[in-house]
Amino acid sequence: MLPRTVSDLSELVGEQKQFASAYEPQPDGTFRLCAELARVCEDCERELAELEAQVQAERAELTAALERERSLRTAEQTEAAIYQALRAAGCKRGMVSAAAVLLASNWRIEFDGDSITRVTDFGPQSLESAVREWLASEDAEDFRGASPVGPGSGFAEAVRRIGDTVH
Repeated sequence: MLPRTVSDLSELVGEQKQFASAYEPQPDGTFRLCAELARVCEDCERELAELEAQVQAERAELTAALERERSLRTAEQTEAAIYQALRAAGCKRGMVSAAAVLLASNWRIEFDGDSITRVTDFGPQSLESAVREWLASEDAEDFRGASPVGPGSGFAEAVRRIGDTVH
């Protein structure tokens, strides 16, 4: 904006030079901006300050909205990754979504490039390993699916036991 008082009109630079005629000489040898233009400048400066404050508020609002979106996207990615790991580990079909939400809200998950890990007190653990470990725990008893049929599975084990009892 325009300075209110200058010691010499040569102090006016750039676009300020076009307002040199609006400066009135003072008895002390300085030049003062005429009162009417000074009021217009004050009004402009006040309006500029209000606009800058509005821009800052809008910028803060947009930054907060962006952070909420990033957080939501991270939460969605976390749940999706846990969901996939649960399905691969054999979680009951109807319980996968509930288990994913439970683990996502209780576990700290980090995305590092292509790898997704669970952060534990003992260091990072692959998400797949963490999910398998959790499904094997007592806490996940209600979430475990049927064991796959194969050597050592529940069905094969039952047949083996029947065979052991028949003489």
